Amino acid sequence: MLSALALLAATAGPANVLLVTIDTLRADHVGAYGDAKADTTGFDRLAREGVLVEDAVSHVPETRPSHASILTGRYPYEHGIRDNAAGPIAPGMPTLATLLKAAGYDTAAFIGAYPVSRSSGLDRGFDVYDDPFEKAVDGRTERRAQEVVDRALGWLGRPHARPFLTWVHLFDPHAPYTPPQPFASRFAGRLYDGEVAYADSQLRRLLGWLDGSGQRANTLVVVTSDHGESLGEHGEEEHGLLVYDATLHVPLVLSWPGHLPAAVRVRGQFRSVDLLPTLLGLLGLPAVETSGASRADVLARGGRIPDNESYAESLYGAIHFGWARLRALRSQGWKYIEAPRPELYHLGEDPGELRNVLSSREAVASGMRQSLGRFGGGVGDKAAAAPIDQGALERLAALGYVGGVGSAVTVTGKDPKDGVREVERERQGMREALRLFKQNDIDRALPLLEELARGKTGSFNVEFYLGRALLAKARPREAIPHLRRAMDAAPQATTTAVYLAQAQLAAGLDQDAAATVARGLERSPDNPDLLEMKGRLLLRQDDAAGARAALEKAVGLAPRNARVRAGLSDAFRQLGDFTRAESEAREAERLDPDSPAPRVARGLALAASDREAEAAEAFRSALKLAPENPEALYYLAAVELNAGHGAEARRLLHKLLAVSPGYPGADEALRLAEAQPGSRDPAAAQTVTAGEGTAHLRLIRVASRPQAEEVLRQLAGGVRFEDLARSVSVDASAPQGGDLGVVLLSDLAPPLRAAAEALPPDGVSGVIEIPGGYALLRRER
Repeated sequence: MLSALALLAATAGPANVLLVTIDTLRADHVGAYGDAKADTTGFDRLAREGVLVEDAVSHVPETRPSHASILTGRYPYEHGIRDNAAGPIAPGMPTLATLLKAAGYDTAAFIGAYPVSRSSGLDRGFDVYDDPFEKAVDGRTERRAQEVVDRALGWLGRPHARPFLTWVHLFDPHAPYTPPQPFASRFAGRLYDGEVAYADSQLRRLLGWLDGSGQRANTLVVVTSDHGESLGEHGEEEHGLLVYDATLHVPLVLSWPGHLPAAVRVRGQFRSVDLLPTLLGLLGLPAVETSGASRADVLARGGRIPDNESYAESLYGAIHFGWARLRALRSQGWKYIEAPRPELYHLGEDPGELRNVLSSREAVASGMRQSLGRFGGGVGDKAAAAPIDQGALERLAALGYVGGVGSAVTVTGKDPKDGVREVERERQGMREALRLFKQNDIDRALPLLEELARGKTGSFNVEFYLGRALLAKARPREAIPHLRRAMDAAPQATTTAVYLAQAQLAAGLDQDAAATVARGLERSPDNPDLLEMKGRLLLRQDDAAGARAALEKAVGLAPRNARVRAGLSDAFRQLGDFTRAESEAREAERLDPDSPAPRVARGLALAASDREAEAAEAFRSALKLAPENPEALYYLAAVELNAGHGAEARRLLHKLLAVSPGYPGADEALRLAEAQPGSRDPAAAQTVTAGEGTAHLRLIRVASRPQAEEVLRQLAGGVRFEDLARSVSVDASAPQGGDLGVVLLSDLAPPLRAAAEALPPDGVSGVIEIPGGYALLRRER
């Protein structure tokens, strides 16, 4: 007698396959799995029309390695991806896409986030791999499910002479939980469930297309997840570090009208590595060697999956923090976790894994420990030391992943469950800092990042973003050590090299910047950001022709990169082609209207054309976007100085030196402004007059705290503030006894502003830490 599967294969023609993976989806937050409050009507429909697997489990609680297991049928230690930052799958390893393409399928994938971008190797076998992240100029790392599904529907709607395999990856339930409206309002206080509901609404769009196109009956639809989400269980808010079922138990439903039974729930453990052989079996295609087993016959007749063993691991703590690796075995209702303090759970009686029964069930633990030893991935396993893709660290940092500082990690062998709260504090702090950073709220992001940098775990992304934040605040010398530490963790990471070179250039360390750029270009000769930095360095060396060549190559590689266009504008300006300089600056401004850099470039092109009034407006427009932008402040001050507006130039330069002490040329420009007739008369410029929000201040700036404390002692001993300013201050105001005149308090950098606002008339501040040194203020009457 033919089996149900054999009958199915004998009567079915080539079927389409729609595989949807909804990232970070816990099974128990899906309606079909018993959550009455869930809005997952698309998934629930498939459960009514198909087969729901009650006990599906993944092998690793991270996106990239788990998807690799789904698509290859291999365990992580076999396909080689052990972490989200790991390199591509092992060369030559068959995937679902390569196998179906060889069987005559059109293949396309549409992905929602960077972890499964082309660098994962999962693009193998796909005719179309819709990945906007790998070469994204704007550093984009994720996109909404609607955009992913729009792209998928566009491809599905084309004529297809052959059956299709379409993989759609929806990232939305991943933290941070920010569902769009109306889901944010409907699920207030349950934002994770709002993200799940939103993702399901996009699944319904795919099902609607299948219905409307007449393809539903001939399409095998599979919906599953790569891992779940802890949501606070065992101290873990998200996923990645621990290997409890909160992050390993995933939903799985398969629906194929007329070929798979409807409204059937299958019991027994189904592993992610079983999916590929199962799909080949359902489609009637030849089997290939995998670590899984085909469950096609069981699903086709609605039986029970035989008992089996499922391996799981997390190397996240080992790779990033030097802690112990976690390995687990799940079998026949038991789960054993290999750790410095091993664990054993009876899942049938304790599904939440709250009662470790190892001490009372040592015989069970011993047997499972021996069985686990038959799997790879243990200590000494070669794949366990697979190299980290250092470029991936930068992209994962933008998604809020916390990663240790590579070679600087101290190996302690600590049990990850003892460090979970430490990781969660850093992860939550990093997410908040990243949110503020992306909103350009650097003043609030900076103290969070500084606090995180003092933590115990030592994270690449903390150093990376702290360096960038300090650079954004025009504090390049302080940014350099943090960016160096990030570079030490990931020497091949080109974006980090770009920011380090920018900091070195801004600090006047041209030779260091040139060396950083040269090393980066050795590894990535076609990186447009490094070519842009090379162009800027050549401009500083008065090699405008060489700069133009480097920048034009960069524009060819990244025509929509506004910063590169602004650099090319500067090159044309130095070559005397002011028309082309203005044109490139305007194009940069069109590409990135929220950045001050293109406006500064346009202002310089206009000033070089003797159109200084227009140049001043360009610099002012840059300052509207970024009121503390050093370049805009300096060049606007230069235009005002040329126009004879010494008082306005002086105000701008004082503000510049407050936000960026030691800015090249600023001290000399201030001396010229001071010497210009009328520059000391506030009425001459009509810029700042005494009143609310202003103060008449004197400033002393010194290099070290001991110097500042000595100044305080001398002031307490009766030495006049102005005399000390003339003798010890390194500020440009020293010759005037530190007199800044009447200033707008809002123009001061935050530390100085807070001190000035608190001072009474004739009051002297305490020591104030400022970028590049220490200061004291006196408020005049």
